[in-house]
Amino acid sequence: MIDYLQHGKLPDDVHKKIDIRRRAPQFVYFNATLFRRSFGEVVLRCLSNTEVTQAMNEAHSGVFNAH
Repeated sequence: MIDYLQHGKLPDDVHKKIDIRRRAPQFVYFNATLFRRSFGEVVLRCLSNTEVTQAMNEAHSGVFNAH
C-alpha cells in the first residue's frame, strides 16, 4: 500500500492490484507513517507487527486477564 501511495507502484498479481486500487482511498501516508480513515473520518495510525503483538499482550494481560 505504501509503495502505491508514494510512487504509484502496483504488484504484478492482478487480484492484489485490484485490491490495492480499491482500498487506497481509505489510506494516507504522511511523515513515514501509514494512516487509515475510519467511517467517521477519524484518522487511525496503522500498527506494525511488533506493535500489534505488544498491544494485544497488554490488552489481554491487564484488566481483561481473566476474560
